Amino acid sequence: MPRITDETHGTVVVTTTETRVLAAVATTAAEITRSGDETRPDVPIGTRDADCLTLVVNGSPARLAPGNGRYSRRSYRVDAWVGDVHYLLKPEADGSTLLADGVERGFFPEQNLPAVWLPGSSPQDAAIGYALAAAFGVQARSLYDTVFHAAVDPVVGTQRPIT
Repeated sequence: MPRITDETHGTVVVTTTETRVLAAVATTAAEITRSGDETRPDVPIGTRDADCLTLVVNGSPARLAPGNGRYSRRSYRVDAWVGDVHYLLKPEADGSTLLADGVERGFFPEQNLPAVWLPGSSPQDAAIGYALAAAFGVQARSLYDTVFHAAVDPVVGTQRPIT
């Protein structure tokens, strides 16, 4: 059970298994679970299929919509709707930015934790951000990987078999 000392939000506890990610920050807990047996090895939680994923924040179900994570950087984005707030984990060249209702809340560097938070971020922002980052990773594929997979996939735009 890794503990992260976050300068803005204090102690963050992130627990991961093959089918579950739980991030707890202060009084907020965000949990992402995966159902189904088929997995993608390039995704920490094992899938980007929204039908196989659930997001629960403080006991209340929320909506989760990860991009397919294939060819474009944008395809690695993850959208979540928690109550009336729309969250977006958006990949950048060196990590991912977390936005809440279009306002930047924090940044998850590619190699380092903790995240860097902007003024106004809440423990809920942090719990959701850490859960999304742990479940889906914080960076899109490199250009080399994108070109390689485009060349080996039978038809560009189709998904490779899940292993």
